[in-house]
Amino acid sequence: MRTLNLTLHEAIEICKTLAHEHRMEILKILTGGPENVNELSEKLNIPFSSAAVNVKKLEESGLIATQMIPGRGSQKINTKLYDRIIINLEEPKTRNEDVVIIEMPIGEYVNCEVEPSCGLLGDQEIIHILDDPRSFYEPERKNAQLIWFRS
Repeated sequence: MRTLNLTLHEAIEICKTLAHEHRMEILKILTGGPENVNELSEKLNIPFSSAAVNVKKLEESGLIATQMIPGRGSQKINTKLYDRIIINLEEPKTRNEDVVIIEMPIGEYVNCEVEPSCGLLGDQEIIHILDDPRSFYEPERKNAQLIWFRS
């Protein structure tokens, strides 16, 4: 299933496109498979020019694709691009430009308050003593690959 995910701002143009009954019907017809404009105008019982205008609007909004196929002359075949459209009403959170993210090794912390069950694990073995919060202050903590604690 092909899904189009939109922010509220992006959805405005799509909603304007979908606000026309013939365009909605064209999408419904294209669910059954590709069609050319003549077939769409016949199925909708509207003039060719009206069908072509509506197809053009759907194409411009990115909901359908049109491909020229050689035949008797050439014909435009229209295909629906999405099966579902999702409009996210909550805008994505923007990153604060004043925030700096720095990745650092697990054991590079400066201060901690840890309660058992707790421990640190290096490359090969447990660092210092298992379930002893004092282990979190040992210099070897900088080699930790995994830490765990109850609180």
